[in-house]
Amino acid sequence: MAKSNSKTKAEIIKIVAQKADITIALATHIVDLFFEEIKVEVANGGKINIPKFGIFETVIREARTGRNPQTGESIVINASKAPKFKASSEFKKHTNQQEATIIS
Repeated sequence: MAKSNSKTKAEIIKIVAQKADITIALATHIVDLFFEEIKVEVANGGKINIPKFGIFETVIREARTGRNPQTGESIVINASKAPKFKASSEFKKHTNQQEATIIS
């Protein structure tokens, strides 16, 4: 398995600033606006489709019966909304190509 290579939001902002040749402050504002728009739209039940990347949307989880793992007692789990991301086929393909490169 490949080594985990995670980036922080601050690192992404720095990369955006460098690649777009803009200030860190402007890049921060742009990245924050991007994430905020996704959060607001999904929270309102909408969908954001970014071609060649993926879809952000809301899924509804129906109420259901669960079990308290400590007591085994049945409990009612209320219905809820949850955010969902589905990667595009191109994103998945790119991910698999990167993984093949790392393994080789």
